Amino acid sequence: MSFLEVAATVLTVAFFWTNVMAVHALKRGGTVGNASCTFWLKYGILLPNQAIIIVNGTGLLLSIYCLMIFHRYHDRRDQTEKHLATTFLFTLVILAYVRFNSQSPTITHQLGFLACAMSMIMFGAPLLSLRQVLATRNPYPHITLPTAATSFTVCTLWTLMGLSLNDTFITLPNATGGLLALGQLVVLYLFRGKGGKDGLEPILPTQAMSTKIAL
Repeated sequence: MSFLEVAATVLTVAFFWTNVMAVHALKRGGTVGNASCTFWLKYGILLPNQAIIIVNGTGLLLSIYCLMIFHRYHDRRDQTEKHLATTFLFTLVILAYVRFNSQSPTITHQLGFLACAMSMIMFGAPLLSLRQVLATRNPYPHITLPTAATSFTVCTLWTLMGLSLNDTFITLPNATGGLLALGQLVVLYLFRGKGGKDGLEPILPTQAMSTKIAL
């Protein structure tokens, strides 16, 4: 792997671990977004690209762990189980489609488009957080400096890697995520000193889980 791929891989895996640390606070409440790591992992295998495989293989395992903890502490388990079953069925159908069309010259492109679209959809939660911040003029606890800065750095690295590979599916969601993280940093600067100390307070589960890296 190139230096850029190694740097992006290491920083992204480190970012995932913030979710694992935060998930232990789920007993106090919070939601866990459904990651698209499975489709990115399969996309990385089809390319093939070692950095995408390592990052999303790790992300998938950590997502499963986080979901197990969330399910344990969630009051309405029936609703959670329905969401998990729906997601599992959807994932199974897509993977089966990819498997039975493995010889198609466009299958990698189709899977990349789906993974890209899912990553773009996941930006809805951070955008909602920004809306709440602008309404209250208080960034805390919705946005924290460590998470926003790390997200910006990681998304920038993946954007550069996508450009170097000439891969729009990698470039587009990460460029969008980078701009969103930059917006969060600007908001933290504009509202600095309000509700917290320099945005360094502990990351809440709702915030950590909603800030997603596109891969």
